[in-house]
Amino acid sequence: MWNVSMSLGFKSGLRRLLGRPKDNVVTGTSEPDAALEVLREEAENPVQGRRAEQIRVFEQGRLRLIYETTIRAGKPLVVVFSGVDTHAGRCATSYYGLHWQLDASVVHIHDNFGAHGNYLLQLDKDPTVGWATVKLLRQLMSETGTTPRDLWLVGTSKGATTALCMALMLRAGNCIAAEPQILLGDFFYPDDRDWSVHEELRGLAYAMTGRVNIEDKPALNAIVPTLLRRWLLQYKGKMLVVFGKGTGYYQQHIIHLDNAIKQIQRNAPGKAKDLRVTLRKEPFNRHIDVVPVFLDMLFKQFGILDPDPSIDPDTARPEPAQEKQL
Repeated sequence: MWNVSMSLGFKSGLRRLLGRPKDNVVTGTSEPDAALEVLREEAENPVQGRRAEQIRVFEQGRLRLIYETTIRAGKPLVVVFSGVDTHAGRCATSYYGLHWQLDASVVHIHDNFGAHGNYLLQLDKDPTVGWATVKLLRQLMSETGTTPRDLWLVGTSKGATTALCMALMLRAGNCIAAEPQILLGDFFYPDDRDWSVHEELRGLAYAMTGRVNIEDKPALNAIVPTLLRRWLLQYKGKMLVVFGKGTGYYQQHIIHLDNAIKQIQRNAPGKAKDLRVTLRKEPFNRHIDVVPVFLDMLFKQFGILDPDPSIDPDTARPEPAQEKQL
């Protein structure tokens, strides 16, 4: 009994000395809103041939970033980053219909490097593309008069990872990241399935490292955690990271973000109080089921515009794509 008491006292002393990290995960109860089902379908499969107000190119050195904008003066600026398009070479923009749905300015930055993208983080081991994207974000804020408080970086899956990383590198803006990958090496080269038959995983790895080689797994795994260690404490925005209780994403990826937060809570408890990062566990069990939860969040956060009465959606909308894109 004495040994047990001493052990408990010792642990209590450590908690007083180091600070006891709080549970950073909150439990949500989001279920897809049936009233928003049509809007979700229109966000993923917008009217055929309809484009954003402007299609522009940002140049930095030899890099060119294509981006599309629909600007509404005085409204929040929502930058949507794209998930993995399994159709080789297409690199479609995710949730393109949001340009005509959200009561906000909407921007899509194309991730069209390689056959399936590169998270806008690294091209052949060179991180210049990531910092070019940050520079573009700052330019957009300047052009539209957007404050960091009104900037929102959002996405699901691959797009969630990009949104999270851009928020960290910008050290400002708000972020909604739905089921992001944190350990990219584990995602490209999984232990539980044959990654060599998944061309999109090979394509992502090739774009980011210049080769397809499992030896790059540790370096790829280090990319996002390195950004967390370097910039999380300096991040001044609000970040919401959403994951499903049954998808395995907490155990595979989100736990590394949770641990980074807890390290700050232990080492710098005073500064940790200013950190506004929420990890929310929602009751879905498949990765694909994050999509309706994510879209409903955007609709409720920014509001929904009235549809354009001059467009007949029944005749103008294409058939849903065969490849589901996150």
